Amino acid sequence: MSSRINSMPEMSFEKTQAHSGRSVRIQALVSWAAAFLLLSLILWLSGALPLGAFDDVLSVGAAVLALVVLVIISSEIRKHEPWASVTLVLGITGMTLVLAGDTLQHVYFHSLPPSDPNKGTIWIVTFTLRDWLGNGLFYASLILLGGLLMSEGRRWIGILAIANGVLGYLDMAFASALGLPPHTNFLLLVVWEVVLGFTWWRKSSRRDETRSDLTAVREQMAESRGMQAGESAARS
Repeated sequence: MSSRINSMPEMSFEKTQAHSGRSVRIQALVSWAAAFLLLSLILWLSGALPLGAFDDVLSVGAAVLALVVLVIISSEIRKHEPWASVTLVLGITGMTLVLAGDTLQHVYFHSLPPSDPNKGTIWIVTFTLRDWLGNGLFYASLILLGGLLMSEGRRWIGILAIANGVLGYLDMAFASALGLPPHTNFLLLVVWEVVLGFTWWRKSSRRDETRSDLTAVREQMAESRGMQAGESAARS
């Protein structure tokens, strides 16, 4: 009876570890999905990938998944409050403005006739809302996030986040003058999301190894207790 009671906390811990490992794997898959959608969006904007009617879905999906990844990684730096919350607020606000700009462009701008005199004004408003305000706040959140990650010893993930933010501002300032395709800087964000996914997957694998080691130790202890019980019975 006592051995069963003693094993209950161990079993509960193993279940917690298993659930945590699955959650981290899901995080990795989400990060890789975000990278895939963003890469597809970059290729579409450059004209290398014809999408037709799916461009709206791709644009919104890439922004939403990027926001999900930011929320997940921000939850891992909660001990750095209030800066972790500032990072999250900047990211959520920025991506909300990006989505609002996309909505205005696709719902209103494309529904207007080519000769409509308001078309140019709407384009300027949506461009400012999405590219300057939305992406600008998102880049700020990446720079702040990178600094917090580096302070935790996650150097490469932090450096990539900071580089993404800085490159984003450079893209806003010089990309059009250099004739670069829209959002070429997001190629580095794709790399960041892929690397982040691998770090999460490796973290999950390590937890699986820890759980396997604990299971092996528990089995050895159970076998040892069984042998001791058999020896006691033989003596009596």
